[in-house]
Amino acid sequence: MYVQIYILDTVEQLNVRRANNHNLDSVAIDNLQTMLLDNHLYIGHYHHAYELIREKSVEEQEEIIIRLYVNLQQD
Repeated sequence: MYVQIYILDTVEQLNVRRANNHNLDSVAIDNLQTMLLDNHLYIGHYHHAYELIREKSVEEQEEIIIRLYVNLQQD
């Protein structure tokens, strides 16, 4: 199974979002991205997973399967 790894470069992410949503206000897109990065419950987990994956060779990266498990019994 192949997992696409998204680059965690926030400037690049913002440029991609602006290009894909040219009909939306770019300031609003920037504000939404900032809000998500500042408040998303699992953003630290995504960043950590990204760092671990990037330490692997390209060949190993193609074999990685990522799952986010959430215990619904806890906040």
